[in-house]
Amino acid sequence: VISGDPGASVIGLKAIATEGRYGAPERALDLEAVVRDNFNARPLAVATFRAAEKADQDAAFVARVLRPNESFDPKMHRPGVEIYFRDMNQAREAARMMAEIAGMRIGKPTEFGPGYFEIGGYTIVVDGRPTAESRSGQMGNPVGMRVIYMPEFEARYGMDDRLKDATDQEL
Repeated sequence: VISGDPGASVIGLKAIATEGRYGAPERALDLEAVVRDNFNARPLAVATFRAAEKADQDAAFVARVLRPNESFDPKMHRPGVEIYFRDMNQAREAARMMAEIAGMRIGKPTEFGPGYFEIGGYTIVVDGRPTAESRSGQMGNPVGMRVIYMPEFEARYGMDDRLKDATDQEL
């Protein structure tokens, strides 16, 4: 049982250093948790935001994957994608592909607006197996990438003029 998880709702956990590529590479945390339905993400989110604030980070978020029986609500959920590589040894090819993906548009017009987002960056998914690099707090071997659309970030950093006057509720 993990401390603070009396219901034993956490089944597995990986937390390892990685990089976010939003312009210049930046340190990030690749955290994945396999949890039961009764998992309460609020303490994790609070700890994440406190740690980010303490480290003088200007942005942090906690996300979860929708369950198969959940319907996508574009006013509440943020679309994202995870891409995994078959062969970890193809890191050079993966880095080239990741660089090409930045700036790509995904989606099509919808009733809610343009319906697409530009990939401004991504977070590298790293292998959870310990390496000398990961033990020292450096990024381990890349095995994939994650992209998530966050209109809150687009509005905050002025990347989308349509969002500049949006309220929190509209985002």
